[in-house]
Amino acid sequence: MRLNSIYNSAKTHFTTEEHLLRMHNDPRYLVHKAAHEGLANGLIVFRQQVLSGERELNLEYVELIKLWLLDHFDEFDRKCAQFLRDENLEAKKHSNEKPSITG
Repeated sequence: MRLNSIYNSAKTHFTTEEHLLRMHNDPRYLVHKAAHEGLANGLIVFRQQVLSGERELNLEYVELIKLWLLDHFDEFDRKCAQFLRDENLEAKKHSNEKPSITG
């Protein structure tokens, strides 16, 4: 089922991203993780509803999932990417500094 593939891809993306955020001490980590959990739970509920016949998988719902994910990427992932770029630039700047010799 295509929904399983969407869910698994999203979970892989979320897990990788959360690892990077933790590793770099992103101050928005908990908010971002909560957004991931909300998206993942929503996908689980939606998938269960389709499997049980409670909801029909149609283009309208596929579009909704797409917009949901795109909104997350726009709202959270752009900030995440910018934070990681800034962290990388800061790390490079410090690695190029010459140690001061005193004494």
